[in-house]
Amino acid sequence: MRADRYNLEINTREEREFLNDLLAASENIGLFWITLSADSGLAGKTLVEAKLREKTGASVVAISRADGVRSNPKPQTVLLEGDAVGMIGEDAQIEIARKILTGFEPGESEKPTMPASASGGTA
Repeated sequence: MRADRYNLEINTREEREFLNDLLAASENIGLFWITLSADSGLAGKTLVEAKLREKTGASVVAISRADGVRSNPKPQTVLLEGDAVGMIGEDAQIEIARKILTGFEPGESEKPTMPASASGGTA
């Protein structure tokens, strides 16, 4: 057992500095819930196959489904359409994850839609 018996008082300068650093870091990190869309192409894939951490830098910390919440899901957890995926990360990381989970991969351009009159067809 630890000698300080998990004393909750902050006694040393190092402990105070560590706490300040931790609090400063937490200002840029939040927990976000993103619903997995069928358009994402990730439904039916495991977390390992989805490579969300690799692609975004954000971490999946929970998955909520009709049957309950799975905290700290295992890499073999299969993603299902409609899953609410709980992620932590910086705002930019979460935005990339949101695009992936909702069906729009960063770097892909959406195909422009042309009005019927501009397509060369006759009315």
